[in-house]
Amino acid sequence: MGMQGAAVATGISYILYFWLRTVVTARHFRVGHPLKRFSLLTAWFGLTCWYHLHHSFSVMTILLFLLTVALTLGLYPDTTRQILRQIRKLLTGPVNLSVGKRTGKEDRRSCEVSPG
Repeated sequence: MGMQGAAVATGISYILYFWLRTVVTARHFRVGHPLKRFSLLTAWFGLTCWYHLHHSFSVMTILLFLLTVALTLGLYPDTTRQILRQIRKLLTGPVNLSVGKRTGKEDRRSCEVSPG
């Protein structure tokens, strides 16, 4: 379990460092980052990683992945809405993929260098 054990130990130490740093900082500064959602999601990720260490690819792996995505999107609905808005904007907005000759309509002000 050499490399996997080192990866698990590093992951646990990073999570512990983040959690302790956030708890200590929250005592001195008001921060709007509650640790409940983070802790729940981190524990879920830890359990699924443990499962993947000991089992090969299967239908259960796909189900765990889908459940993880659903849990992440459900725990962070504001972020999910922002991501969906950005995707919608990318899909419906005007796309300029012109390659080649300039049409003369481009705005060149951002490229100009004014002397002194």
